[in-house]
This record gives sequence, C-alpha cells and structure tokens, in this order.
Amino acid sequence: SSLCWTEKPFCGRHPMNTLTEIANAAKKALPGSGTLSNIRSLLTAPDTVDRALDDWLNFIDEIGGIPKIPELTEKHPPTGKLKTLIRRGIPNRLRVEVWKRMAGYDRHFMPGYFDVMLEQHAHETTRATEDIEQDLPRTFPNHPLFQTPEGIGKLRNLLKVWAFHKPEVGYCQSMNFLAGILLIVGFTAEEGFYMFAHLMELIPNYYVDNLKEADIEMHALDTLL
Repeated sequence: SSLCWTEKPFCGRHPMNTLTEIANAAKKALPGSGTLSNIRSLLTAPDTVDRALDDWLNFIDEIGGIPKIPELTEKHPPTGKLKTLIRRGIPNRLRVEVWKRMAGYDRHFMPGYFDVMLEQHAHETTRATEDIEQDLPRTFPNHPLFQTPEGIGKLRNLLKVWAFHKPEVGYCQSMNFLAGILLIVGFTAEEGFYMFAHLMELIPNYYVDNLKEADIEMHALDTLL
C-alpha cells in the first residue's frame, strides 16, 4: 500500500487579518512597551474570529458543503473567494475538515490500516520507537494536551505507525513537533497520521538522518546572505 500525494498542495499564507494593525501592534511590542500580547489579542479578538467563521460558513454554504471545496495543489491553486479566505486564515472550528479536504485526504485514507499497524507492531522495539519515547516528554510539554496520558498516547501511536509504515525513513527529531501540531489542531491520531504522511511526501529528504535537503537549502541561504 502507498500513501502518496503526487502534487504539492497550495500552502496559504500565515493568517493575518489586518496587516496594518498587526504591524502597528508589533511596533508597540518593543522592549519596554509590554509583550506581544497586543498582536495575539488582535488575531483572537471575538469580532475578528466570529467574522472569519461567518465568512467561511457562508462560502461553504454557497458551494454546497465542505466536500465541494477543491483539492489544492501547485497545479491547481486556490482562486477567487477561496484564495482570499485561506489567506485570512481558516477558523479553528473548521480547520480539520477543511485541511483534510484540501489535502485530498479521502482519496488516500485506507480504513483499518492505522489500527492494523498499531496491533501488528504493538510489542516491537526498534531504534525509531526508542527515539520516539525519548522525544514524547519534550513535545510541547506546556500544552495541556501533552500533559495527559491520552495526549501522549495519541502522539506515540501516530509516530509509531509512521515509523513502521515508512521504515526506510523511520523517525528523526522534530517529527514529533509536526505531529504534535496536528493533534493540537484537533486531528485524531489516525487522521493525523495520514496528514503527517502527506507532509512527509511534500518534503522528502528533510526528515532523514543526514538532513540532505535541509542542508542544501541552508547552504543556499548562506550563499545568498
């Protein structure tokens, strides 16, 4: 079986609602003037969040539901109203389902695969599983999700299934943070696994022992600077 997204998805810009307000808040958040809470308050203000959610719900209603949102790739980037909405940010309440739809999740989901992999490798110990266990308590330790056995268990299962699903890649440090973010957003361990596999297809040779692609890009950046 293969989990392969053959085209790179469109990656929307970081959600910014009013660039001028954000920039002004950043200027005010200089040493001696407080903290970056000014920016956070702008991004999470109830009126801003509610307005963004209303805009998304109206758009979804207009097109006939989330399943009508197109899958996005480099060859098929978002256009029109969808492009505008993505750049403004996807509300937390909708993020899981919208991300799944835009990533083509349903085309790649294999019912039962995640549970079968967990059961088959339940008692196996490898270098990858040992490294995963070491990194579990280091993954966003201040976040409430990872202060519970349930949250740690979800992260363990996601990373473990990935390591056995792609043994030629296995596990390397920092994978835990990508997986952790998916769980924080609201994906289940199973959903997170498929989204994580999607991310790994997009950035091959980054999360490997020799960090091949990361080294190439860092060298390029160093040269440019």
